[in-house]
Amino acid sequence: MYYQFIKKNGEIVDVMLSAISEKSETGEIIRSTAILEDITEKKKLEEEKRQHELEKQKIIEILGLINASKSIDDLAKIVTTEIKELSKVEAVGLRFRAGEDYPYYTTTGFTKEFVLAENSLCVTDINGQILKDQIGNPVLECMCGNIISGRFDPNFPFFTEFGSFWANCTSDLLANTTESDRQARTRNRCNGEGYESVALIPLKARDEIFGLIQLNDFKKNMFSHQSINSFERIASNIANAIENFLVNEKIKFALKEKETLLHEIHHRVKNNMQVINSLLKLQSNNIEDKRIKEILKDSQSRVYAMSAVHETLHGSEKLSEIDLKTYLSKITTSIFQTYSTDHRKIKLNSNITESPISINQAYPLGLVINELISNAMKYAFLDDRTGEISVSMQRHDKELELIVMDNGIGMPKGLDWKNSKSLGLKLVRTLAENQLDGSIEMECYNGTKFTIKFNIET
Repeated sequence: MYYQFIKKNGEIVDVMLSAISEKSETGEIIRSTAILEDITEKKKLEEEKRQHELEKQKIIEILGLINASKSIDDLAKIVTTEIKELSKVEAVGLRFRAGEDYPYYTTTGFTKEFVLAENSLCVTDINGQILKDQIGNPVLECMCGNIISGRFDPNFPFFTEFGSFWANCTSDLLANTTESDRQARTRNRCNGEGYESVALIPLKARDEIFGLIQLNDFKKNMFSHQSINSFERIASNIANAIENFLVNEKIKFALKEKETLLHEIHHRVKNNMQVINSLLKLQSNNIEDKRIKEILKDSQSRVYAMSAVHETLHGSEKLSEIDLKTYLSKITTSIFQTYSTDHRKIKLNSNITESPISINQAYPLGLVINELISNAMKYAFLDDRTGEISVSMQRHDKELELIVMDNGIGMPKGLDWKNSKSLGLKLVRTLAENQLDGSIEMECYNGTKFTIKFNIET
């Protein structure tokens, strides 16, 4: 049986009462002996072991939460909340590097006045300028500045080999040490606020310190070597997680900058091509020769077919590919405007699948469609004929099939279109076979039909 007794000095001790009985041959109890055993130390060790196991489980839980964090904000809230619960201290704060200073990123348990007074660690001159050391680093004051700057001496009991600081009685520490012992002048605001237990754990990854964890409590003796080691282990995982976040943020920022630059490049290329288009149009207005006018008009159309790629990309989220439907709609609309076609006479039917296509394939494809439609508009409906031009672009697994057809007068009999001297047809065949690495076929029945097939780039 277990009992508790209070000694004269007020100390509580745990004892276990047991009895040993001596019996006769007949089974009667002859003598009983009571034994009192002081098990205070044993129970203390058992309780410490139990608490240690609970702490280990809590640390594992915290590390899991750290690794599952989605952002630095998420991680910071988890760390301050969970470490406060684990350590049972009054207040916890996280300092992260921001420019040249290391202000609090988040805190719990500290007053607003304390955080405001302690927020900056940088030493400034009378003009408010940050002082620098001999190698150009900002001078950081107080014990927090020591830990972040790596100023510590593990020969003193309040520093660790890891570079942490801890004290279970700041009043005794200040009374029994010098500024030289403490590595620098301290502001002593923690002690002034009544915090006796203080621990500062550096956050470092790849030997670079970019912040610290601060734990404060008004009570004495809140820390042990074991608990400080646990906090240092947690700090290492926090630092690695934060470093990963920061690296990812840098990558995202760099990609964003490149995307912005590419958007601007596409915008400027589009504008430059529009200037060329306008110049061709102005030149065309001053020329009487119909043949030269047609050549300039064809050139306008081709320039816009290329310009439309950059126009579409400028307004797109993705810069490596564009949507076929959006891109080809721009081209077909531009062709009708360029050739001033009466929409009541020639109707355009479009059936284009919504599919992404690479920039490398968008250029030749746009030029092919431009040539085929413009040729149909110029030659398929002579003598004020009416009719239709159809554009179909369908995807079949990894292959795209383009069909451009009209119900006009068709090609001249006996025309060897593959060896035609026409620039438009030469361009169509060259682009389809060499640039798109595809096949091209032409049928002439109740009009003209071109079928081009090519594989989508992956």
